[in-house]
Amino acid sequence: MSSRLVEVFVQDVGVDEARSVLESCSARLLQETVPEGREKFSAIVLSHDFENLLKRLSSALHDNEGFVALVIEL
Repeated sequence: MSSRLVEVFVQDVGVDEARSVLESCSARLLQETVPEGREKFSAIVLSHDFENLLKRLSSALHDNEGFVALVIEL
């Protein structure tokens, strides 16, 4: 089954929400601090789950100014 790499950037205030959503959908999750007070999450997600994941992230983080999601097909 194909997978996607989903990278999510959030301001510090969105870390708990992002982690909660990503942990429920990802096979593997990494977190690191990046410049400008942001956190970066990298998650491996099955292709059939990634659209639902993006909807959930958008809903949970809609008011987080630094929220960015990048999806890469593996």
